[in-house]
Amino acid sequence: MATATIERSGDGGGTSSVDPFARSLQTMQAALADVVDAPAWSLTDEALTDRITATLAVSAGVDELLARLVGSALERELARLAGASSPTAWLACAHGLSR
Repeated sequence: MATATIERSGDGGGTSSVDPFARSLQTMQAALADVVDAPAWSLTDEALTDRITATLAVSAGVDELLARLVGSALERELARLAGASSPTAWLACAHGLSR
C-alpha cells in the first residue's frame, strides 16, 4: 500500500499550529504504517471479517473527508488558479489521480 507524507506548506494565517485535518491524516498514516507488515493470514476468519468491515467503514470516512476537501478546493477555484483546464485535470495532474 502506498502512503503519502503530509507536508504542511502553510495555513495562510501565519501560524505554525497544525490544523485538525493534518493532525488526523498524520494519525491515520502512522496507524497504517503500524500494520504495513502485519500478516493478515494470522487473523481468524471472524477477525478477518471484522477487520474488513472496519476497513470499509474507515474507507468511507476517508472518502467523505476527501469529498469535503475537494469541494472546498472547487469553491475556491484552485484548479483555475493553478492554470488547469478543469478540476478533473487539476486533480489528475497535481495529485496523480486518474480520470
